[in-house]
Amino acid sequence: DWSSDVCFGFVAGVNPVQERASDDGEPTGTGGAPIIGAIKGESLSDVVCAVVRYSGGIKLGAGGLIRAYGGTARLALRVGPNKVLIPMSTIRVSTAASNAGCIYQSIQKHGGTASGEEYNDKGDIGVTLVVETQFLNQLKADINDATKGNAVFLSEEG
Repeated sequence: DWSSDVCFGFVAGVNPVQERASDDGEPTGTGGAPIIGAIKGESLSDVVCAVVRYSGGIKLGAGGLIRAYGGTARLALRVGPNKVLIPMSTIRVSTAASNAGCIYQSIQKHGGTASGEEYNDKGDIGVTLVVETQFLNQLKADINDATKGNAVFLSEEG
């Protein structure tokens, strides 16, 4: 008499972190929770991990189930591919064309990119800047300082 259980754990986001788990019929806390523990133990986020356990003979007990699900999840997470995702923000800035150098120096200082450069009939430049989200506020402050407050931030994403 064989059976299978598919337990999973899911961890995503940063502030707030979202977590979901399923024990799929196993005793409460013996399947999904150890998988979440494995995900956190490997310092991962934005991950779903499922473990399938086929059973049909030996009873593992709660401790054995926890070790089986958590240990298998940890092994899978260690050998699976990882991709580091860095939160990015996009902002459109407009200022006098004479300030163009300030904009490009500021974005370069923060490791970002500039694109979509456009000039209007008033002699203003508009440019789209992409930078790591953690540097966005400092980038805006640097641009405001460099342009003596003569920059307008038109839109922001991220």
